[in-house]
Amino acid sequence: MGKILENIPRKDVPEKKAQILFNRVNQEALEREFADQGIPFKSQPVIRIAYKGKLLDKAYQPDFVCFDEVIVEVKALDKLSGNEQSQIINYLKASGFTTGLLIKFGANSLEYK
Repeated sequence: MGKILENIPRKDVPEKKAQILFNRVNQEALEREFADQGIPFKSQPVIRIAYKGKLLDKAYQPDFVCFDEVIVEVKALDKLSGNEQSQIINYLKASGFTTGLLIKFGANSLEYK
């Protein structure tokens, strides 16, 4: 997880851009950064959910899965609430992964949990 955090382009993202919602442009920028740094990742992978033994039509879709085991969810908010933490916990439960990284851009500094 350290390599992921070391290579988040926090100094390269203009402050104004970091404060808007994390969108496709920012998603692509982070994809390129991961690729440039040799971090293996899948962008917005589909995590299928089973209910009573059958797959649901709806699925979870985190921002990234890095190293085939770390779910990475990126938010552009001033402050994290319990909702964002609940979201990544649900992704972890659904996927069977044990490690998640919640990254927040938006205030004066990068925050992660």
